[in-house]
Amino acid sequence: MTHSPSLLQRAVGWLRPTLFTNATFSGLAAILAIDFASALGPWLGAEPALLRSLGVELGLFALAVGFVAWRLTPERPWTRYAVLAIAVLDLLWVAASVALLLAPTSPLTVAGTWVVALQALAVLDFGLIQLAGWRGLGASNARLEVVPVAG
Repeated sequence: MTHSPSLLQRAVGWLRPTLFTNATFSGLAAILAIDFASALGPWLGAEPALLRSLGVELGLFALAVGFVAWRLTPERPWTRYAVLAIAVLDLLWVAASVALLLAPTSPLTVAGTWVVALQALAVLDFGLIQLAGWRGLGASNARLEVVPVAG
């Protein structure tokens, strides 16, 4: 007799790769922002010092997300809260990106506008998938059973 995996096991099964992908892309963006700030700054319409600062913050975020993905199991309840925090931070990043795009005095170039908009869409996807995974991590393994009523 085979048993299908529980909702909890399935949530962990697809949430872990999502978190690792988030960590990977955040880490790559951090490296680009730090190492190529002088070249990217004028192209995007952002100060190189700001890009380097964002790169450091993204690097720390990538390390934290990777750690959570690596340690993610149903037996570690703290990981559920960490997934929620990561999802909320991603959604806050999206909100800040939208605010920057809508600001009347935005310093972004056309290329910078496209880069911010596309990365905001990608981060929105990560945030929504992680929220769904967070909900799955809270799922009960209990099964619904129909009990006949005597009568």
